[in-house]
Amino acid sequence: KEYGPARIAKLLGAAFGVAAMGSLFQGPLRVVKPDALRDAEHAFLRPLRAAVLVDAAPLRAKDGSPVREHTVVHCASLPLNLAGLLRVFPRAGNGRMHVHAGFVSPAEMARILPRLATGGDLDAFLSRGYDGPARTFDVICEPDQEMTPVIDGELFHRLTELHVECGPVFRMAVP
Repeated sequence: KEYGPARIAKLLGAAFGVAAMGSLFQGPLRVVKPDALRDAEHAFLRPLRAAVLVDAAPLRAKDGSPVREHTVVHCASLPLNLAGLLRVFPRAGNGRMHVHAGFVSPAEMARILPRLATGGDLDAFLSRGYDGPARTFDVICEPDQEMTPVIDGELFHRLTELHVECGPVFRMAVP
């Protein structure tokens, strides 16, 4: 298996490549879209239909409408630096998680990627998403949907509901 910056860069490139190639096969060209591209779109871009609640409030778009399709559903209780390429969840800590959730289009993703590399704020760039702190985070899939989240590095298959909240803050070791 491949790990580290090269793997992260390949996955980011593949996701953006799929989004770009998929846009070439719109309308009548949809019928000639290669199966490999369809499979990759399903793996990278398929939205999860679910209710997402941040601190018990349903996730809403900037215009106030509910967001029921999500291309991004992430949270963490501590800031992460992914191989020096991405600095994500900078607002996590002190008893709060940092949540990224909502429908992020490929065009929005291209605009926010540089901010992910530097740990910048994303919320202003998301019309149907949320980037911010939370004490609780709930995902409730619609009846025909399932999710496969990664929780503390472990993959959990076929979940239909998830409730996450921060526990008490404690120190593991004192330098």
